[in-house]
Amino acid sequence: MSRTPAPPPLLDGYQYLDILGSGGFADVFKYQQLRPRREVAIKVLLKGLGAQAQRQFEDEANVMALLSNHPSIVSIFAAGVAPDGRPYLVMESCQPKSLGAQIRLRPLQVGKALEVGIQVAGAVETAHRLGVLHRDIKPANILFTDFGRPALTDFGISAAGEGQGTAAFSVAWAPPEQIDNRPMGPAGDVYSLAATVWAMLVGRSPFDVPGDNNTLAITQRVKTVPPPPTGRPGVPESLERVLRTAMAKNPEQRYPSALEFARALQSIQAELHESVTTIDVREDRNDDDYVDEHESGTRVTGFALIDPDLPPEQTASKWFDVSGSTRPSQPNTTTPTGSGQQVIQHGRGYAQPTGPLEFTGPAIPEVPAEDTYLVGSPIATPEPEAPRRSSAVPLIVGLLIVVLAIGLIAAWFLSGQGAGTTGKAPTATASAKPKDPIGAVPQPTELKAVVNGTNVVFSWKNPSPLEGDTYNYRVVQVDKEAELILTTETTVTVPAMAGGTCLEVGLVRKNGQFSELSKVCP
Repeated sequence: MSRTPAPPPLLDGYQYLDILGSGGFADVFKYQQLRPRREVAIKVLLKGLGAQAQRQFEDEANVMALLSNHPSIVSIFAAGVAPDGRPYLVMESCQPKSLGAQIRLRPLQVGKALEVGIQVAGAVETAHRLGVLHRDIKPANILFTDFGRPALTDFGISAAGEGQGTAAFSVAWAPPEQIDNRPMGPAGDVYSLAATVWAMLVGRSPFDVPGDNNTLAITQRVKTVPPPPTGRPGVPESLERVLRTAMAKNPEQRYPSALEFARALQSIQAELHESVTTIDVREDRNDDDYVDEHESGTRVTGFALIDPDLPPEQTASKWFDVSGSTRPSQPNTTTPTGSGQQVIQHGRGYAQPTGPLEFTGPAIPEVPAEDTYLVGSPIATPEPEAPRRSSAVPLIVGLLIVVLAIGLIAAWFLSGQGAGTTGKAPTATASAKPKDPIGAVPQPTELKAVVNGTNVVFSWKNPSPLEGDTYNYRVVQVDKEAELILTTETTVTVPAMAGGTCLEVGLVRKNGQFSELSKVCP
């Protein structure tokens, strides 16, 4: 139920600009910070909520301060208490529309949904490694920075380890164990993140269906109904399978960490030949984590070698035990005793080398053997080549004479002086246009625009139709950029506009790739 926002507090060093939003416990205002000068968002707790709400608000400030250097978590700049007694947080100012507001207007393209899911998963994994469960991951709690980067916010009901935290959460995005008030681990946040990725593709919660959507009905569906497929054209079955796994009713059947869920999404990007998004995960580094430069000539910075294809005992350690502590396992620093080449795993001792992993992306171009070096291995000095025999020189000279003679004979025939030749010399045919090596999507062709009374009928053709092709179009407007509309048809009728009506249209493949927009006017 909406309410009237409380008056913005007078804060020293800040100038009030606007209201950004209101929730059950706080209001968010836009302020101008005076020194240094920048726009910020200030979250102000309501009056009269009691000591528990006050502690929860302070906990949120501490958690966000701990995590705010992550590129996909909203940064916190300061915290304090206003002159009227209300606590407040000064945060990074983000774009006004949250992910939830955006997907209600239009779901994301498959490639963009994968990118956002991976970036937020890195933020969730970082929080888990610091012992923090978010417990309320949903599209409304994902904002976008001024650079378009997703940023997770609202850690107000987070809990440490496998704690139960507060009971306030969003049922449509919560895992069954959270609804039943059972202990929740990292797999609970994985469930909510997967439900959020599902919503990016469809525009609503997985259990929000036409008809009865009250809290009790959604609760029953979350607890008893299997997660439905997205049913969206262009979503591969492999992605449907990843989302089903991440939203399993039993926490033990899900991906055990946000990192493994992110890696599964990366595999879908590779399958679709999309650019693979980086997973940003915080790593704690100590002086002991570096190899002495004088010993090896290579300085290794802190990183974790995590391979989902390796057995559990060789992968990264669990960060949460049954007591909810965040104690990483002790690294194996024992020097290997076996013979043969060893692979050093940073912070985890030694392991036997494995064979090359299967790569599903584009083929890697071959490099001449003399230009190939093994990274991290000693570079052997090549043996000097024996001098070439001088007997090859006469052979090369002879070949040049033969080539020159053939060229003279060919020129004689082409000039019309050869025996039996008449008429003009044949002309060279135009070479075929080379194929695009990256498989760019072609633009629609044969665009037409016909005025029909008060409407304009636009049509176009698909130069190379494939199964699942669709089209994005929008009417060109002078004052703003209109939203793109998706259609399967090759004709559209729009109302005529004063001053002229133009349309932009582009081709969209089943895998989510799209062409540049083509413009047509009557």
